[in-house]
Amino acid sequence: MTIDTPATPTLSPSLEEQVRHLYDRSRIGDALYAYAYSCDTKDVARLRTLFTPSARARYGKTQEWLEGGPTIAEWIGTATAPTRWQHHLINVYDVAVEGDRATACVYLVSHQTTSAEPDTVLMMTSRYSMQLVRDGGSWRIDVLDLLVGWMDSRHASQADLP
Repeated sequence: MTIDTPATPTLSPSLEEQVRHLYDRSRIGDALYAYAYSCDTKDVARLRTLFTPSARARYGKTQEWLEGGPTIAEWIGTATAPTRWQHHLINVYDVAVEGDRATACVYLVSHQTTSAEPDTVLMMTSRYSMQLVRDGGSWRIDVLDLLVGWMDSRHASQADLP
């Protein structure tokens, strides 16, 4: 008696492409969440690894473009130095991948307090438009453009916090 064993199944090209797209989208999300977390933790060394060397960034439509990944990382470090606590809550709304390049739309709700004014929180809702490039197995930010939608400061005593 002979038992036929099926050939090793292979994924159809369209299924392979779909899996690759999901993988890329997941890795892009990982890079964007790492960016937000690194901003919150003031991890300038990690931020340097998340941008391409020739990256460009603008943090608000009235701001000048920053040029170069190391320059952007250092600028973030300086801009966040006065903060005592900050939280970047992001949601990756849209990702489009074309080969080794991608675009992403990321929504942001940010809260920041400073040591100078611990009872005041700056709240901001914004949207990032980003372009990323595949660098080996990682995705890195090549262009970041922040559009601030709304900002507000709120004051409340924090003396009773645990």
